[in-house]
Amino acid sequence: MVLGVVPVGLDDADAPCGSRSLRRLSGRTLVVRAVEALLEGGPVDLVTVAVESALRAEVERELIHVKGPVLVVDEAAGPGLLRAVLAATPGAQVALVHHPIVTAPPPALFGDVLAALRAAGPGCAGVIPVRPVTDSLKRVSADGLLTGSADRSRYSAVHGPQAYRTAALGAPDCELGDGPARLPGLLLAAGARVAVLAAPGEPLVVRTDDDLAFAQAFGTAVPGRTPVQGIR
Repeated sequence: MVLGVVPVGLDDADAPCGSRSLRRLSGRTLVVRAVEALLEGGPVDLVTVAVESALRAEVERELIHVKGPVLVVDEAAGPGLLRAVLAATPGAQVALVHHPIVTAPPPALFGDVLAALRAAGPGCAGVIPVRPVTDSLKRVSADGLLTGSADRSRYSAVHGPQAYRTAALGAPDCELGDGPARLPGLLLAAGARVAVLAAPGEPLVVRTDDDLAFAQAFGTAVPGRTPVQGIR
């Protein structure tokens, strides 16, 4: 069973209901766009929307017209949203996690990360799409002085959707965060092996109203695919 997971949290006091996922892009909230993207682009058996309890009623109102197998799970079902989702879907073997703030990934990417996870073998906990860092990175001292430049060729920006084996997600420290970088970071800290897939195009991460305005004006990803690389 392949499970789609859409995290929705209280992560921005300036956003509607305090959640970035409830901002609207082209008339639809980011959470609705994420759920529909999984149903249309991802070969998933069920999409779960993991919400903090305070947001459940609002999220359910947003999802009322979405057609497809969708289950809303909140933290009342267990300690931690991720463990609540896994407890509610005991048959799931793979989780395809798609954060709503990563807007409009190419539809083929959903299947690509799942295929890459299967190809990587059972020793690989997950596969995440990444993009090269193109901005200059500067080192700054604790007292606010510029001390030099970092080699940006050593860094990548994390995007989504991300595919994981659910057996690797049961660790106590694994939890869904307010962006795509948290979960892979927790898995790496626990010693898990995670592979990367070069993400096609330039998917936008909508964290602020300015990001939303940019996404509204200029759109998102450009098609294209490249091979998997392993990292630890």
